Amino acid sequence: MTRTYYENDIEWPRIFEKRYKVPKGFMNPSGFFKDPVFKVMYATGLVFAAEISGKLDEIKDLNAIRIEKVTCDPFQATDSEKRRALGVARCLIKEPPIYCLDRALLKKFRNTSPPPLLAPPLNSFVLCLDLKDQPENDIEECTAFVSSFGDHVLITCIAGLTNVVDFVLSSYMLECDKVHDDYFAALLAHTIAYMNTYVEAIDVGEQATTETSGVGFSRKSKPKQLFLPRMISATQKTRYVRKPQASDKPKRNSPATHWRRGHWHKYLVGAGKKEEKLKWIEPILVCSE
Repeated sequence: MTRTYYENDIEWPRIFEKRYKVPKGFMNPSGFFKDPVFKVMYATGLVFAAEISGKLDEIKDLNAIRIEKVTCDPFQATDSEKRRALGVARCLIKEPPIYCLDRALLKKFRNTSPPPLLAPPLNSFVLCLDLKDQPENDIEECTAFVSSFGDHVLITCIAGLTNVVDFVLSSYMLECDKVHDDYFAALLAHTIAYMNTYVEAIDVGEQATTETSGVGFSRKSKPKQLFLPRMISATQKTRYVRKPQASDKPKRNSPATHWRRGHWHKYLVGAGKKEEKLKWIEPILVCSE
């Protein structure tokens, strides 16, 4: 006998109940947590996770998942739909922290050669990106649901494109210890390498604030608790190589202002130089005023 699972049949992580306040320009994940279609994606992802772990017999009588007016039969999903749903479920079931990547740091990553993809320092996290004014793609904003998957990293992305009303969903299954040339995969590799290198960038403490709609006598609701995403920000100042002055008497014409590309480098440290430590050699703005 088959049955239909309804919203009340599913144990939802607490993150679905939270509301977030993100900096201007970033996509707010709170909207997804209230969306019936996104909830169905999460619920069907649980089915695929059970299938992979061999626990599918616990829900073998499942026919379809119904949330509000959205219905999905997990066993009729395509491979790409399965991977997207699995990425969302594996990430959110672990109550992940939510991060926003600082725009200044994003610019530096664009001028740095991508490193091999490392295993994330956290089992899962959500990454919000403001990609406006990025010449490499037509994505304006993006929210990525990231989780470790053995020796791979599984990502489901929800992106807003320039001049496109609907969001675009995509998923990646990226192998660790490899350099990935895809723009978004390289950006994720930079972010994970940074999180592994600068521990202070992944502070697990969560902050919250309260807001009330309206002011004075026009207040229409009780104060609401809003959670603030953590910001992954630069911990070092941008380095510059100044333009030669007339008194420097250069032997050749000085080059035009440009970025000298950065890179990630492994150093041997510790007793006997047997321990590897990753360090970011930041890009340098050459011939800056």
